[in-house]
Formats: sequence, C-alpha cells, structure tokens
Amino acid sequence: MVALFLPYDTNHEGAKELFTETDTIIIPYEILIETLTVLLYKEGPEFTRAIYETLESAETFVLYFNNQKYLEKSLTLFLNQENKLSYFDYVAISLSKLLRQELLTFDERQMKEFLRK
Repeated sequence: MVALFLPYDTNHEGAKELFTETDTIIIPYEILIETLTVLLYKEGPEFTRAIYETLESAETFVLYFNNQKYLEKSLTLFLNQENKLSYFDYVAISLSKLLRQELLTFDERQMKEFLRK
C-alpha cells in the first residue's frame, strides 16, 4: 500500500501495475492504520489525509473493519510462527484466506506463508 502512494518507493511501479490489474482491493483496518502511519511519517498529515480520503471514496478500495474471526486467527498465527513475520502480515494473510481473495504483496516470505496452508 505504501509503495502505491510514494513515487520514490522502490516498488512503486510494481504496485501501480498490481493495483491496476485488480478490480477490488480489500484493505483490513489494521493495514489501513499501518499504511497511514508510515505515510504520516514520510509525507506529513495533509498528504495522509488526502490518501485516506482517496481510499475511502474510491470504489476500487474496500475498507474492511474489524472481524473477530480473522483477528483471532491472525494473532494465533503470529504468536505461533517460526518465520518472523509481522502481525500485520498475518492480518493480511488471514483476511485474504477468509474472503478467498488473492494476497497482494511484494514480500516473498509473506506470500510463501499465504500459499503454505
């Protein structure tokens, strides 16, 4: 998500291509907050507010607010892992599996874990 909005990010072109090829992008609330936090640190509050407004109003992006089932699964996977993935990686993995959606990531370790089960 961060790469999509920051032209200087090394994955920016790949993110634009990936997001262009996808009709609907489901963003878990936790990933939204993590993304907005990174954007705030890198670009400031005005930029971050503009990105949030874009995400909230664009039909392509669906903001997915808390669902206890995927949050519990995410925490269980995070606490019992051997991979050193972040909690947010497991949130994305768990929700993608719950909704039977493709996981959009450039992180090879995260994708490997997604495909594992």
